[in-house]
Amino acid sequence: DITMAEGWHGTDSATHQIAFAVLPDGHTVIGLQHCRMNDRRGYVARIKGMQFNLPNDLYNEYSRELITGSGKSTFTSPPRKEESFSLSGKWTNIENKIGLIGLYGADNFTIHRHPSRRAGALQSLFVEEICFPGIIETMKFEANEIILDAGWAVISSADAGAAKYFYAAQQKVLLAGEFEDVRAVRIEALNQKIYYVLANFDEVEISIPIDIFCEDAQLTDLASETVYSARKNIRLSPCQGMVLESTFT
Repeated sequence: DITMAEGWHGTDSATHQIAFAVLPDGHTVIGLQHCRMNDRRGYVARIKGMQFNLPNDLYNEYSRELITGSGKSTFTSPPRKEESFSLSGKWTNIENKIGLIGLYGADNFTIHRHPSRRAGALQSLFVEEICFPGIIETMKFEANEIILDAGWAVISSADAGAAKYFYAAQQKVLLAGEFEDVRAVRIEALNQKIYYVLANFDEVEISIPIDIFCEDAQLTDLASETVYSARKNIRLSPCQGMVLESTFT
């Protein structure tokens, strides 16, 4: 909803979609985000993929430790001023408890810090916002241009080693041509099983050949229990997501 001082009023400037899937390994959630301008030019003040809010307040003594490929960093709150900077690489771990992994859409995680409390129902918590991507500046987007296109994972009860392993084992499945607005990722979960998470962000139904994913395995839809074998197609309705488990034949 946008209202300008000159009197213009507009809605639906952009379409933001997210596919959110919990994998049956007891640890992992996957997020695929897709945001596109609609039929007008627009200006976006900030872009925050994932936007993981990490409380950093009284109950953790105003201190948090993050682990990345470059080592450990400690963040005390509140910071003296609003600031944002890149964390090293596409994985980070929070105090050997929660892992954050970037799958596609950015080169690094970004942490956005603010000297004011800004989270919770009463805006009463200091938080560190961990984003993938995180762009804290105004940007212009033309009609139908992509604003945000990113995939990420959050794993619980995971130390830094598990986060690093999880990142190294991941692979985006590239779908070209008629699958321009379809996203898919291959996930080797912490139970050592292979999953594919798909999302159709298009406005039309699409049909995807199984062979794009793998030639020597069958895939089971975890929601419907439908089994797809080689040389078969998967159909996805507009705005539909799917989680498939791979089993070798």
